Amino acid sequence: MPDFVQFDLPALVDSFPLKAQRFEVPAHQTHKAAAVICNANGIPTRFYRDFALWLARNGVSVLTFDYRYSGLSWPPELAHLVGRGSTVESRIEAIRQISEDVSATTHWGARDTAAAIRYASERWKGVPLVAVGHSIGSIFLALLGEERHLISRFLNVCIGNYFVGNNDDPSLFGDILREIVPILEKERIWYSNRLGVGLELPYGIGREIADWFAAPRHAFHSESARQTIRQIDKPYLTVGFEDDYVVTKIMISKFLSQFSHSDGLKASLWIDPDAQRPPWAPCGHIMSFAPNEVSEASEGEAPAPKREETIWAVYLNWILNGAVDPSVGEYKVWRVEDEFDPLEKEEWEYSFEENEPFRKPRAGKHSGVAIPKL
Repeated sequence: MPDFVQFDLPALVDSFPLKAQRFEVPAHQTHKAAAVICNANGIPTRFYRDFALWLARNGVSVLTFDYRYSGLSWPPELAHLVGRGSTVESRIEAIRQISEDVSATTHWGARDTAAAIRYASERWKGVPLVAVGHSIGSIFLALLGEERHLISRFLNVCIGNYFVGNNDDPSLFGDILREIVPILEKERIWYSNRLGVGLELPYGIGREIADWFAAPRHAFHSESARQTIRQIDKPYLTVGFEDDYVVTKIMISKFLSQFSHSDGLKASLWIDPDAQRPPWAPCGHIMSFAPNEVSEASEGEAPAPKREETIWAVYLNWILNGAVDPSVGEYKVWRVEDEFDPLEKEEWEYSFEENEPFRKPRAGKHSGVAIPKL
């Protein structure tokens, strides 16, 4: 039996052919759970292949897929421009033929991600279905409609409220956006690799993501989005890392604070890989899903433990058991008192011209925000 099966998964509404990969648990092993991995921005499914194979060997069937117009998910007439070995020029040629109306939440989320959840739920009935979101993938999972009822629990990795004002150095993202947004508007291409993640993407995807960076509630700025995330009533774990160059503790706090916590089902786990004994291989924003090599060890030091023994074991424990070993990091179960709306406590705006965020306290509102300790 092959390690995985690749097939076309039709998206909801328009049946766009998504390239998906199905990893089955070996016949001689007990089938314990199923997982759908929702990629980070511009990261192709092949990046998650080793992790998916390892999960399957440990009793978890896995579905991976590329969002439309990324990775392998392209219509046949454009596929020859974007395959492995393609050039930047050929990928841009393909992207320029895509409608600028393609959006992250509507197409990548409500159509592509929702289709993957439905497929996995039908394929692997009888075992818990765990939704694994990496970075932006967690946003699409949080905004699911009826499909969220098919999910037993959520695992979110490296997601936060990326509003520029939540960064330790707000000017950092301001500088990046001042560089990327004008290029986006001029060339009609989202160069996500200039944020350190992924490849070139369609204009509509980039325009929406850029808008999130300038919104205090990030992806949840609409009333419907805020109502949707507050209806999540399943175990929900968010994992972040000290060596992540994108997501900070404050960002995770501002992300989770917008959810309802009356059920006590949402939790966060903040891990410092270097503080573990022995130290883990770096996890950062991307690498926790990739197998580490001996070459990652510093000269004269013993190699870091394999990720199968460290962070992958943390992920597996949650996927199979909904459990967390609090000794690996700063673990917190969120309560009602941790809820707050960024715009209820203070109003943020961002000026690309001035290159800095600034507070505008509302009348009758205090401007200081107490960030819940993770």
